[in-house]
Amino acid sequence: ISYCRERWVASLEQLVWAQVCVHVTCTFHPQYGFSLSIDEFSATYAQGLEQQQRARARHQLITAGIFEHNKQKKIGLPPLRIAIISSENAAGYEDLSTILAQSPYFITTSFYSATVHGNTAKEEILRAFSQIEKDMEQWINYNLICVVRWGGAKDGFFWSNYFELAQKICTSVVPVITAVWHTADQSLIDEVAWYAAKTPSDAAHYILASVAAYDQLITKRYAGIWQRLQLTAQHLLERCSMRMHAVKDLLQQGTEQY
Repeated sequence: ISYCRERWVASLEQLVWAQVCVHVTCTFHPQYGFSLSIDEFSATYAQGLEQQQRARARHQLITAGIFEHNKQKKIGLPPLRIAIISSENAAGYEDLSTILAQSPYFITTSFYSATVHGNTAKEEILRAFSQIEKDMEQWINYNLICVVRWGGAKDGFFWSNYFELAQKICTSVVPVITAVWHTADQSLIDEVAWYAAKTPSDAAHYILASVAAYDQLITKRYAGIWQRLQLTAQHLLERCSMRMHAVKDLLQQGTEQY
């Protein structure tokens, strides 16, 4: 491409790895040969392909009967062991980790590095999921998996509608939280995830709310158990006191007879 109108250059740079529809003009120069000039382009072509891909992937998951699998999972225990898939330099990862670390609960997080923007994101995130599965088979019992992304152009977000990633989330043995985009539009992985957070901070607060709910439940049950123990102990003491008085009366009666 030898020529591009200046007002479109910035937009073209943002569409790297995306498919676009272009209107071009070909010219031939006796000395310099053929040249191709881009007159105009449309990114809506890529958006249409993305929607078609998402619809096909959703249909495959529904047909396989796994679309709701992750949403229906139960944590079972307070989410105190969390695997986080994100880019090390992502601001969202820092937000999530900071909020969890500053909480009053002892929450342990493990970081699994993956690019969460661009054309390599899908393979790296799938690799991170596979590593988490291996670690869980060996020695770590995670309660949650978080996929975190924050910032960056929406054009680098196309990976979130791939069938393979959505399938991996659907078949995950533990609930998955996604915090990958902050617009009103949800991606396919948001649709199948246990919880789709608007932001990494929202994901952190949701996790803390889940832990707090378990904490309140345990506290309430402990209080009920303690109350029942006190009542039982009081009842036993009263019965022992009554028996002691009965024994005392018998001894007194025996002493009077002899």
